[in-house]
Amino acid sequence: MNQSADDLFDALSSAWNSQNLDALCALFTPDCTYIDLAFGVTSRGHAGLREFARHVYSTLPNFYVQFPVRFRSGAQAASEWIITGTWKGDFEGADCTGRATRFTGLARYELEGDRIRLNIDCWDFLALAKVLRPGARVAFDPA
Repeated sequence: MNQSADDLFDALSSAWNSQNLDALCALFTPDCTYIDLAFGVTSRGHAGLREFARHVYSTLPNFYVQFPVRFRSGAQAASEWIITGTWKGDFEGADCTGRATRFTGLARYELEGDRIRLNIDCWDFLALAKVLRPGARVAFDPA
């Protein structure tokens, strides 16, 4: 029997927020694919997922994610997520250390049983840039 959407996303947020890479990898198939569309990054397998997560934690040491909207139907799932934290290091060539950040995104998942085989994150890079570099010129700014 497949776990509920609440069980899946509670476990996912717990693993990410505790920065427990073993717990995180346990939620994904060994041959998983994790795609971050905004950064153009594709990570494959548990080794790739660990590398991606380490990078996330190095730039947001107090990384926190929540999934306020969650959906699962059989082998498909989707969520809205909200990430908060304090940036550490450069962003687009500027030191943004110490800047509080909050950004949202959507994700689609393909599952094998109760494990994630494919995770595709889609989020607004421009919104993050505006938070981290207020007043900076960006290539396209409709506001």
